[in-house]
Amino acid sequence: MAKNPERRARTGNRRRGAKRNKTRHHRNLHLTNLQVGYMQKLQRRCFFAGANSLNKLLTIFQLVFVYNYIQNNVDDDALSTLVLAVLHLSLASFANSTHIFSVCERFDYFLYDITEEEEDGIYIPPRQNIRFHSWDDQLCYDKTNFTKSQLLRIYNCFGLRTIANQNN
Repeated sequence: MAKNPERRARTGNRRRGAKRNKTRHHRNLHLTNLQVGYMQKLQRRCFFAGANSLNKLLTIFQLVFVYNYIQNNVDDDALSTLVLAVLHLSLASFANSTHIFSVCERFDYFLYDITEEEEDGIYIPPRQNIRFHSWDDQLCYDKTNFTKSQLLRIYNCFGLRTIANQNN
């Protein structure tokens, strides 16, 4: 029984993978080595943006408590202004990191998810009962890198004709 492909929890779509790991019927939907490298860079950038957002979010909560303590217990305007400036800087950095994270997520979805429309159009049934006489020279060369006459010669040299006649 064939293994069901993994699907993303968020979108329900299959992911594109490296062509070298896929069967020839599905390779047109998957990624070359260059595209796999770009996907890894994009995911790494997305991870760093998400980690930076989380870090800034935790910093903002701490700065709010420090600012509140300084306003209520320490009457130092310069210190409260400094904490407020750092708080604004952290908020801006958090907004920027969150934006970068969402852009990376959208690019990742757009570039590396296989939509249902694409997935429905990929089924190519494997050829069965192939005969050398049903292919022309170009198709023989495309599929096997041998010409039709070379294939017939190989077929006769290895005694495959007698084996095929015995099985019929």
